[in-house]
Amino acid sequence: MRYLVVSLAMAAFASGVIAARYWYKASKVHVIPMWEEYEQMKPVDPSQSAAHWIVATVETIRKAGALNVRAATWTAISITFGALSSVLSTFSN
Repeated sequence: MRYLVVSLAMAAFASGVIAARYWYKASKVHVIPMWEEYEQMKPVDPSQSAAHWIVATVETIRKAGALNVRAATWTAISITFGALSSVLSTFSN
């Protein structure tokens, strides 16, 4: 039983590290205008330039959101492993 408790605690730690990695990656997503991302010339028309920025902002929010979903999922997994480890540790004594 002791090995199971330790294994669950280690799984909680590992999944917590994975979650932290995804949270970090989500915080490092930057808005890059389309003309820079696709190596094009900057639009001369201001409304076209604004449209590029809007599309880039929406894409950045989508990417960060997807990373946040993964991070939240791994956090839930980590909490589950930690809770199971604690409960089993309590009952094993």
